[in-house]
Amino acid sequence: AGVGPDFLCARYGSAQGQSFPADSPPLVVRRADGTVRRVFVPAHAEDNPGLDWEQYNRSLEELSPVQLRQFKNGEWVQDNAGLVYDTADQAVFVDVLPAGHRWEFILCFDIGATNNVAIAIVAVARDLPEVYVLSVTEPEGLNNPVDFGRHLAQLNKLYHFSRICGDHGGLGKGYLDEFRKYFAIPAETVQKTDKRGYIKLFNGAVATGMVRFVRSGCAPWIDQAGKLLWKNELRLEELKGMRNHSCDAVLYCWREARH
Repeated sequence: AGVGPDFLCARYGSAQGQSFPADSPPLVVRRADGTVRRVFVPAHAEDNPGLDWEQYNRSLEELSPVQLRQFKNGEWVQDNAGLVYDTADQAVFVDVLPAGHRWEFILCFDIGATNNVAIAIVAVARDLPEVYVLSVTEPEGLNNPVDFGRHLAQLNKLYHFSRICGDHGGLGKGYLDEFRKYFAIPAETVQKTDKRGYIKLFNGAVATGMVRFVRSGCAPWIDQAGKLLWKNELRLEELKGMRNHSCDAVLYCWREARH
């Protein structure tokens, strides 16, 4: 689950969905000089002589189709059932914004406790119902309010945002106060209530094409949305430790698109 399949495929040079039937040879990864670096030896349930086969097969019947492939066939394949953004694979991508419309731009940012920053920009037009995610970035080097404020000020000169909203995360409300004081940036605090409910609404909007993505500008969201998992089956909170700043910034932007 999670990033596991990607990690294993990269580590052992296999393809997503590769299975290891009985008598499969080991995977051998070698260094440039031909010496062995690491070896993966496939193992199967049949290799366990003490296994209660009848009970084991009954337990497998309770699994999802993807989990069944993982446990029974040993396939290294991503299980998307626990993804927070489970409609990401249905997202509609465009190369550019549609021509002939007057666009307004909204910026939202998410700041982590360790100065991880994500900035999302969406475009909306009064005569179109869709929201277009124009850009998602996680710039480096914005380690204090002054540097970040200058960066936002430059973006504001380019886009003339109708709204700028942010989540200061664990760094405190002083971040927003600095923007307002020194850069005249009217940054508001994002709406974070009922995040789970809005994620569900956002997923529906993605699936129906009411949220669309400019392909060249959204790589961080594409990467994170394809990996971010719920903590458990209750789907009340995300799995801790997984990157989610870009996903949060896009969600905040979509909530602020009130056209």
